Amino acid sequence: MDDQKIAEIMEKSKQSFLNNIEDKIHNTIINLFYYNYSNSKEKRKKEIINFFHGIKGTAATLGFSNLSALGEEYEEILEKQYNNEQEFILTVIEGLSLIYKNYQSLLTKKPVEQIAESSKEGKVLSESQYTNLTTSGTILVIDDDVELLELLERVLREYGYQILITSVPEEGIKILEEENIDLVLLDVMLAETDGFTLFKKINQLGLEQPTIFLSGKTDVENKVKGLELGTDDYITKPFDIKELKARIERVLAQHNNFKNRIIKDQLTDAYTKNYFHERAREEKERFSRGDKRFSIAFLDLDDFKRINDTYGHLVGDEILKGFAEFLYQNLRKIDQVYRFGGDEFLVLFPETTVQEAYQVLERLKEEFKANKFSNLNLDKKIEFDFSSGLAEISSPKESIEQLLDKADQALYKVKQQGKGDIEINSELIAKERDKKILIVDDEDVIADLVKTRLTSLGYNIQYSNNGQQGIELAKDLQPDLMIIDLMMPKLNGFEVIRQLKNNAETKNIKIIVLSSKKSDQDIDRCFELGADDYIPKPFSLAELENRVKRLI
Repeated sequence: MDDQKIAEIMEKSKQSFLNNIEDKIHNTIINLFYYNYSNSKEKRKKEIINFFHGIKGTAATLGFSNLSALGEEYEEILEKQYNNEQEFILTVIEGLSLIYKNYQSLLTKKPVEQIAESSKEGKVLSESQYTNLTTSGTILVIDDDVELLELLERVLREYGYQILITSVPEEGIKILEEENIDLVLLDVMLAETDGFTLFKKINQLGLEQPTIFLSGKTDVENKVKGLELGTDDYITKPFDIKELKARIERVLAQHNNFKNRIIKDQLTDAYTKNYFHERAREEKERFSRGDKRFSIAFLDLDDFKRINDTYGHLVGDEILKGFAEFLYQNLRKIDQVYRFGGDEFLVLFPETTVQEAYQVLERLKEEFKANKFSNLNLDKKIEFDFSSGLAEISSPKESIEQLLDKADQALYKVKQQGKGDIEINSELIAKERDKKILIVDDEDVIADLVKTRLTSLGYNIQYSNNGQQGIELAKDLQPDLMIIDLMMPKLNGFEVIRQLKNNAETKNIKIIVLSSKKSDQDIDRCFELGADDYIPKPFSLAELENRVKRLI
């Protein structure tokens, strides 16, 4: 990511920080009121001090040095033991007043614009924004500073990481139990607990992911405490974005070097067969929870025995190493390569349907033929090809062994038919092609996006931009599913659903409503009329795909 991109992200985060600061001051005043009139004084006091702590760390990171200095000054003052509660209250009011004045001066220097265009209601995200999310690893950020969470999410996503964020410690524990996390960024000061206590709870889970503490506490005592507990690094706020990235990469590299000694094949540097079973179980659990499908492919070098017999095993080893390197260089970063044994490799395609995986392998085949595999350090040019068999998880009840068997059968079929080709498990493809979906929406752009996505998955897609025509098509086509917009001229979506459900020919058709109307009243009305699901716009194509698969 270049300096210009970092500058753009920092500017958006500054705008977000300034746009939210008045609400934070208002909430602190409410906490001050409850501090004065309730019995939960310690809790309120902690929340008030956390406001100044957050201002100190986030403002400094964003370049608001005067604002940060005020936050630091009043955090230190308020942490002292006050014998007089009125003195504490007056000090808080003084600090809030100075922060508000500084905030107002920042506004006069530069108008605060609205938050980035990407957050505006009504924008539909393109398919490309939902592909290859997992590139450099998955990072969980636990911090109760919302602006800092947003900044870290923006920056680290741009660097290629998949980011999960939460300000609630218990939610962080749940995420660690359910997701495959590569690194945790953990704030030391949290509203409900402290980072040290949460770190101990995380360690009790028995997980192996590294952890980096983030903290506005710069004293040596806290740093030593964190390192003694076993954290991998301790970064103080404010921090430089590039330095944070470098530290994350260093920690991940150290951790991955240790893991690689256990899970990597020594000859090819591909993952091992045993590690595949571990990762496949994780993907299956994710599929069972949210229907995020995944696919696998067996790749087998054609006539490899002939190469070994003719040129010797040392040459054969070079070919295996070169082929694994070719796969790593030309597959997507989200895809994972395993050596399954001998000359047989396996590719795991997370969150990918078998049709999408087929397209990836077709591109791989074209690249393989174009390069003629000339990058091998061999005295003689040896030409060879590979065959592939593909399969996709179809049910939570399906075992990994059954999935492997489906891919193996598809590979066997290729070998029987002449090698050098790609074969998909035919049973699954036939099943998808038999399913018909009718889209009824007068927004052509939205309809084209949905049609393109679902067609690529193998569904038979029909389209109408008119409610009445959609009803007539439903009678003729008898689709398995209809995707209906609510806001259409002449006959709106509510009436379309009502007529479909009141007609014996169409009453059993599954219906997903896709609409920008978000009121509870409208949503309830759709379900009362007989809709099976409701997705508000703007929407994720990946989420729509998952909803479709759950229904049909």
